[in-house]
Amino acid sequence: MSFHGSSGRFVCPYPESVATAFGEGRQPSQLVEVRCHFAVRNHTAGYEDEDHLVKRTLIVIVAAATLVVLQVTRPDHPGPGSDCELVTAGIFRQPGNASTAVVLLLAGVVLVYSTQISRRRMGAGLAIAGTASAFAHTTLHPWALAADGVAAVIAIVLGVLALRGATIRPRLMIAAVILGSAAITLWVLSRSGRPLCDPEAMFTGHAGWHVLIALAAMVAAASLADRTSPAEDSSRSTLEAHHGPS
Repeated sequence: MSFHGSSGRFVCPYPESVATAFGEGRQPSQLVEVRCHFAVRNHTAGYEDEDHLVKRTLIVIVAAATLVVLQVTRPDHPGPGSDCELVTAGIFRQPGNASTAVVLLLAGVVLVYSTQISRRRMGAGLAIAGTASAFAHTTLHPWALAADGVAAVIAIVLGVLALRGATIRPRLMIAAVILGSAAITLWVLSRSGRPLCDPEAMFTGHAGWHVLIALAAMVAAASLADRTSPAEDSSRSTLEAHHGPS
């Protein structure tokens, strides 16, 4: 259904009966344009949720299948790792490192559900890195170890993109940098043969690196807010002036 609004002719892809309810049969003002915009977005949210559910289900299925393949084809006697945890013969080759890698994945999933695009980008990178790391420490398969490195690069790229598309709260970002620096320091000092390496520890330094870097990423994400265009700010201000904040 098309209308002539204050900014020219525009199309409201809402069902005619609902669009008429917003415009009440009259040529809409800028307010009606804004209301139509938000109404359409809310109307389509249900379809988007269903589509996202299908995508997430497929991702879980592919991830589970990948883990099974890696477990079946993993080497019986993997070489010594550089992350200072004893290698076991069980399903989880490095239980401590594998379990804390899941912390990265869960932190990423939380951020992916954010309404802020910048936080979703950071969350996607964190989820990818956490998944690859969990697979790597669970199987110690050469492919998984290589994917772990690639995933780390992807996470960094997505993190940079998140920063470029957002405004930053300085205090929170400073806290995130401090946590990140501590995480990197722990990662370096706890590698095999380094001062903080204790292979028999229940909680290794590498496991601590996983937790600290996840926390740093969460704090960094909390410091981000999407930049909005003047047109979006004007539309939202117009809507709130007539009906209050949404």
